[in-house]
Amino acid sequence: VSAVGGTDPFCSVPVAAIQSRGRSIRLEDGSWEKITYVPGVVEQEEAKRLSMDDLSSVFDREIDHPGSEERERLDASTRVVCLSDYQFGKVSELGGTPEAVARVARMLNDVKADIASRGGYQEIILADVGDSTEGFGNITQQQQTNDLALTDQIRAVQRMHAEALRMLAPLCDRLVYVAVPSNHCAVRTGTGR
Repeated sequence: VSAVGGTDPFCSVPVAAIQSRGRSIRLEDGSWEKITYVPGVVEQEEAKRLSMDDLSSVFDREIDHPGSEERERLDASTRVVCLSDYQFGKVSELGGTPEAVARVARMLNDVKADIASRGGYQEIILADVGDSTEGFGNITQQQQTNDLALTDQIRAVQRMHAEALRMLAPLCDRLVYVAVPSNHCAVRTGTGR
């Protein structure tokens, strides 16, 4: 069942109207086992389980760091690259997640080319300054306009940031990654809270 928009095929009600789900399973002895679960918690656990599968292929490859001669030529200043407002999962007139990923990848390639043209830096700070995912509980509209479930939003951002780290690591002697919380990435108890 899609967590975003549409009608639940079993209950024939809008997915957005479902507050909780119950499941009954008939056991071999004829008795029933019933559970009620929250789909968002299932997605969070899935994100924890799968996140390294997406990232390990990025970091399994060898990263060439600057040699001692190259280190002497590195710009002694610090370059700060701010990553902001991807809102992966959001659908708008600019498209959905595939188009957003393409725009961010193009931007990262431009940043890499610019840093490389300057000979690299001793230090690069890669800063996630907010709203990397669209989220699911910031405004009511998100329930109808997202093209990714929360788990996949998080995994898409993890993968993009891992690729950015890998891309910039060879262009510096020290790379620092920092992130801040934001309203789109907050887990809320209800829409607008």
